Amino acid sequence: MPSRRVSFSVKNNAVAPVNGEKDSVASEDSGIHTSEIKMTEIVVPVVVKPDPGKRRSTVQSETGQMTKDFRQFTDNNASVQRKRVFKLFVILAIPMLVVFIQCGLIINKAVNIQSLTTTTNEGIVASLDIGRLVSSLQRERGMTSIFLSFRDAVAWREVQSYRNETAAIVAQMGRWRGRQADGFPFDTVANFRQRLQEQRARLDAGLVSSLESLRWYTNITTTLIKWVSREIYMGGDSDGQLWQYFVSYELMLLNKDCVGLQRALGGVFFAKGFFAADENRWFQENNIRADIFLDSSLHYSNRTNRLYRRLKDEQQPLIKTLEQQQQLMRAISNLSHAGNTSINNTTEILAGPEASQRWFANMTTYMNRVIGVIEIDLTSYIREQLGVQLSTASAEFHQAIGLMVFISVTCPLLCVWYVYSANKIATTISTYATHLSEKTAELSFEKKRTEHLLYQMLPPSVADKLRHNKQVPAEHFDAVTIYFSDIVDFTQLFADSPPLHVIEFLNLLYTMFDAQMDRFDVYKVETIGDAYMVASGLPVRNGNRHAGEIGRMGLSLLQLVWDFSIPHQDPARKLLLRIGMHTGPCVAGVIGLKMPRYCLFGDTVNTASRMESRGYPLRIHMSDSAKLALDATGGFECASRGNIDVKGKGIMHTWWLIGHDTVDFRVNLDETQRIYEDVLATGGFSSHH
Repeated sequence: MPSRRVSFSVKNNAVAPVNGEKDSVASEDSGIHTSEIKMTEIVVPVVVKPDPGKRRSTVQSETGQMTKDFRQFTDNNASVQRKRVFKLFVILAIPMLVVFIQCGLIINKAVNIQSLTTTTNEGIVASLDIGRLVSSLQRERGMTSIFLSFRDAVAWREVQSYRNETAAIVAQMGRWRGRQADGFPFDTVANFRQRLQEQRARLDAGLVSSLESLRWYTNITTTLIKWVSREIYMGGDSDGQLWQYFVSYELMLLNKDCVGLQRALGGVFFAKGFFAADENRWFQENNIRADIFLDSSLHYSNRTNRLYRRLKDEQQPLIKTLEQQQQLMRAISNLSHAGNTSINNTTEILAGPEASQRWFANMTTYMNRVIGVIEIDLTSYIREQLGVQLSTASAEFHQAIGLMVFISVTCPLLCVWYVYSANKIATTISTYATHLSEKTAELSFEKKRTEHLLYQMLPPSVADKLRHNKQVPAEHFDAVTIYFSDIVDFTQLFADSPPLHVIEFLNLLYTMFDAQMDRFDVYKVETIGDAYMVASGLPVRNGNRHAGEIGRMGLSLLQLVWDFSIPHQDPARKLLLRIGMHTGPCVAGVIGLKMPRYCLFGDTVNTASRMESRGYPLRIHMSDSAKLALDATGGFECASRGNIDVKGKGIMHTWWLIGHDTVDFRVNLDETQRIYEDVLATGGFSSHH
């Protein structure tokens, strides 16, 4: 039977610990974790064999409800039979109800998809009308700006043509979506026509400059593009597969508006032969914005990207012509900035109404053959995918309806058959089931007790390997942190105490310590008398966290014992816990067969023990390697102790652990130094410091 051995000597008719020097908890020569206590030993059992009757009672209490249910199931009176049949019907009705609910959800989803798809499709149709209006206004904007630049008759005829085109598109629009909340005060089509006519009248009267005209038209087209986005997003994307095409379409519209503004500003430039400062800045900004919108649109849709590349290759001559015209614009601008005396002659040759008309026509062709084709392709693809979603939703709707009809017809028949069959075989299996449930519960209870006992003796990871008949070879760990602690002058403290008081104290203290272990990633190796050994980083490696886990655990244990009252002792007397820790490599493995133990080997164990034996009460003494590991973890405050002579190690530089950011408790070096000196003054300490 497992037991814990604690050593005592007989003094004044009482059993008391012998005041002998306890060697360090690690053998210096072998590096094997051992304990040498020169005392008479008494054995205190820690595992008590349970009473068979009590164990039987516990098993029965765990299986009582299950057994009761099975016995009720075997009752043959009519009342129990009716209840049993009713329960079976309820059990069958629950999955039927779940299936009906699921079908209802599918139907509701299909209806919502149909509604969203229809709304989005209507928004696409409306956006096409608004898109045509935006294109017409963009052309009217550009030609109006050119006309205001040199008042050419040809340009005037073009302006009249585009105005008539805009009026025809407005008259054909199915519905007007304008709202004052959008920052565009044209809430009706009549209001829009009136304001447009007023602006045109001011333009014809020469009351508006070319730049002001561009800004007025641009504000209108920008707002209309927002309407297009709202129309598309009003319905939404039911399965989340089209949102990138919606975004790509919106960005392409914004790119088209910027290109249209470039067309207008470029026409003004060729008409006048120069750019005003505001016009030049606006033109450059629109070049940048157009490139950004185009790149973003191509990024969101691979389909658009491929189509744009193909169209760009097809329209290469047109694009080269536009690039040459842009180079011509830069050349004229450079001549103007250079103050060349021949600028007027050059301007007359390179600029003028014809150059302006060529620029406008080329840009219009580019917008129609590239941007316009992409717009049509995007809208067609979106509508095609919406049609697919609508067809899928319709199919799911009809499938759900068919499934509900099938369940409504077949399930009642299946219920009757199932209840009859289940009621027939229930009586046959009930006796076997009752007996099996009792044995299963008893086996489970014994298995849990065995596992619990095994986990108390060995680490869970090691215990699981042994349970599955796997070998547990000794394992080398590159870096672990080992903790040792003991109670200063433990033998003097309980010299006059009876053995039961000692056992009561140790049980109370280490139960309190053990409760703290679950808060940290540590493994309690064992306790021997008043010595307590803990390790982190094994048997399960935890990276570089082992030193921090031991450090925070040590601070928490000091915080517990600071106000701890020793039973049957003076309440003012403090429990002088002394802690040492060290970081380094070690080897661990399972030793023994009948009482296997998980043991640690190596110089790291020795050094950790020396840190504890050479420490002070109510302090945490650690090596330089442990200090470096804590620094790598961060958040710890330490104080240097300096160089000390450590038995078997020579001169070592050691440290005191003061506190951590997450732990309320901090070690007061002055207070603990006073306690240390008081103990020395009273002749305490069994080891020399």
